[in-house]
Amino acid sequence: MTIKKKFFVGAFIAAFAFFAASASAAYMHTVTLKQGSSGTQVMYLQQTLNMTSCALSAGAGSAGLETTTFGPKTKVAVQCFQAANGLVADGIVGPATGAKLAMVSGTPTGGNFPAGCTSSVGFSPTTGQPCSGGSSTPSTGGLSGGAADIDVTKTSTDVEDDVREGQEDIAVAGFEVEADGGDVAITSVRVTFAKTTANTDSDRLENYVDEVSIMLGDEVVGSADAEDFSRDTSTNPDTYTETIQLSNAVVREGDEEKFYVAVTAVDTIDEDEQDAEFNVDIESVRFTDSTGAILTSDVTYTAEAFGFEDASEGDELTLESSSDNPEDATVKVEEDDESEDVLALVAELNNDEESSDATIFDLPVTIRVQQSSTVTTDVEEIIDSVAVEIDGDRFEADLSGSSTIDNDATVTYSLDLDNGDVVINAGDEVDVKVYVTFKEQEDNYVSGSTIVTASIDPDAIDAEGEDEEMDVEGSTKTGAALTLSISAAIVDVTDISSEKNEDDTVGTFSFEFTVEADGDEDVEFAAADVDYTILGTDTSATSVSLTKIAGDADEDSGTFTISSGDSATFVFDVTHNPDDAGVYRVRLDSVAGNDLGDEQIAGPQTLDAS
Repeated sequence: MTIKKKFFVGAFIAAFAFFAASASAAYMHTVTLKQGSSGTQVMYLQQTLNMTSCALSAGAGSAGLETTTFGPKTKVAVQCFQAANGLVADGIVGPATGAKLAMVSGTPTGGNFPAGCTSSVGFSPTTGQPCSGGSSTPSTGGLSGGAADIDVTKTSTDVEDDVREGQEDIAVAGFEVEADGGDVAITSVRVTFAKTTANTDSDRLENYVDEVSIMLGDEVVGSADAEDFSRDTSTNPDTYTETIQLSNAVVREGDEEKFYVAVTAVDTIDEDEQDAEFNVDIESVRFTDSTGAILTSDVTYTAEAFGFEDASEGDELTLESSSDNPEDATVKVEEDDESEDVLALVAELNNDEESSDATIFDLPVTIRVQQSSTVTTDVEEIIDSVAVEIDGDRFEADLSGSSTIDNDATVTYSLDLDNGDVVINAGDEVDVKVYVTFKEQEDNYVSGSTIVTASIDPDAIDAEGEDEEMDVEGSTKTGAALTLSISAAIVDVTDISSEKNEDDTVGTFSFEFTVEADGDEDVEFAAADVDYTILGTDTSATSVSLTKIAGDADEDSGTFTISSGDSATFVFDVTHNPDDAGVYRVRLDSVAGNDLGDEQIAGPQTLDAS
């Protein structure tokens, strides 16, 4: 049952008006305030400043729009007030500044208070109009309708049962308020916290919670520091109770609004106290309506108990693919100079918004090197450097382990990051880019081409959340296959297709590619300079042909010459008429000395014997 207590103030209007006329400061100093502070004491500070020539500028915090948050505008106003009163203008409200503020009297510079109001907070009990003063009207507007009542019911929607260390404004109890008969302004909520069981751990609320807020939806409309709650030691465990004053918390007639009791957990909770659970009792909801009645709804409501957990619980850092990951490409290796940075891989690290901030200590990059013949060499003869860019910050990677490679081997490059070099905040998604620089060509590359591919394994990433190692989810991300060309030709395969004749005895396998003459040299090549492999039981080919279809290239007896800086597009056809029936494919291996790896395959085609 909900019990309503109603108090009419009509009989006391004259006395109330006299009190308003003789009212002095809205501020009485109780605690040091500075930028970052919050609570009703901040609101009283802003109200008092707004009675002086150092009023807060327009918007939140200004006359009629005071808040519970001490932000930059409040600091500027405090510094103005301190300077005007011969105090050190540091923007911090200590005892000396508090004493001067307590001497302030008057009304906000934005205008006079409406009848029945002694401050700019809430609504007039005589008129129901907002006590905002001035020409600015809060977005809630005035109250309308007649004598009103409210119905308070419990809700668990969007209520959490665990709060991590350091989390802010996490809803741990919820209630719905429905207005009946007119609009109402909710002016305060009385709440009590108590541990669920008595034990040897600390009962003190402030050991777990910094601040308790009342939220209307997702907006904070009132708050109080945990240390300001009244403690009752006659109970076991102790109980902590506070009446939290609200501002701009209006429920319109016929509407139902969700309110929440939310807590901000302290940054560090002792490990042996993290299993503590608290009950939240909502004891009463006080409100006023447009007739000037001040009413209290006594509520018997205990929310589900909530607990605390280490800040690292629920951490979720994930390595994800990126749409910016580069395509396979051919990189020309110069004879007299190392290459520019070549983008080899782009991935993303996504830190879930419910995670703690993630610090990255190492992000190893695996480099696979494939060479066209079986050799033993040193990877540092091929790769000059590897760099990793994380969220725009560049870090050089160092080769770790053996540098000796054969025709198909992997090596690892690691980052040595200091604590704090790379921090990915909760809710952020950052790009991870891998760049490779290649050595100049001085007989250090094998005949043909070398293919280099970079990858990142999430299991190898060394990350830490809130004082604890953080696992990285996701799968290995692989970048482009970079074909290193030691010839003057750069080859790019643009299309692959295949077809067969009507009686299924002849297959044609076609490769379209562009050849560019890079650097200062011309490129000469013919059909004989295109290597391919027939995959199937009969590997003899009927014929091959090389045809230019676009671009600049001169032809002389089947040999094409591409001048330095020019390019041309060709189609290379393999026509296969096998003696054995079966499934056939053709792989394009190299063009003009450029090894293309093992992925450029045309087919399959099922062919009958000729």
